[in-house]
Amino acid sequence: MGKTIGIIGNNASANWATGGAAGWNK
Repeated sequence: MGKTIGIIGNNASANWATGGAAGWNK
């Protein structure tokens, strides 16, 4: 689930580091 959220966050923020980190933390 973390990966999926990270990918969504990546697409929304256009920043893999931010989206990926947020996905793994949540």
